Amino acid sequence: MSAAKQADLVLRNGVEVNFKVSTDLQGNAVISSLHFDFPKGAKIPTGGIGASQVREVSINKLMAMWFEESSSSYLNKKQRTSLVEFLQREWPNGGRQGLPDGYYAGLSYLYVEFAEKSPRNPTAELANYLQAPAKTISTRLTQARKLGVLSPSQRNKSLGKASGSLTKYGKKLITEILEGDDYVN
Repeated sequence: MSAAKQADLVLRNGVEVNFKVSTDLQGNAVISSLHFDFPKGAKIPTGGIGASQVREVSINKLMAMWFEESSSSYLNKKQRTSLVEFLQREWPNGGRQGLPDGYYAGLSYLYVEFAEKSPRNPTAELANYLQAPAKTISTRLTQARKLGVLSPSQRNKSLGKASGSLTKYGKKLITEILEGDDYVN
């Protein structure tokens, strides 16, 4: 017998909230389904599910939860632009002192995105996009793996193909960057 699925979110009065994410016409991740329910067998309190329970749900927080848990790693255009601007602000501050972990998470996010589009040469594509030397990008992605924001390369992958994904830690850092820029609440 399989275990029952846990709710994505449980509100103060016991209401379980489950949601699904899909992409809209522009390719942005959006909530496509939002379901409120009391658990089977639970006594429903006076008033049931009302406006106060609906207001307790933050769409931005649901999307942040999804982003941190999802194997997909895409942001909407505004968030992606904010992330690129963050990278461009931090880029010159490297050197011996290094860069903040959030920088490596942002770079890793773009790397994964480019790997999905051109799996044979994402590092060169990313270097071209950021107008930076490919060797610098490669070195910084190696550091991202050491910091645990980008998963290790898969050794059994065929040669010449990019690999790796953003880790939960990396996604958490990106969420923090975007919160700092008031794009995720």
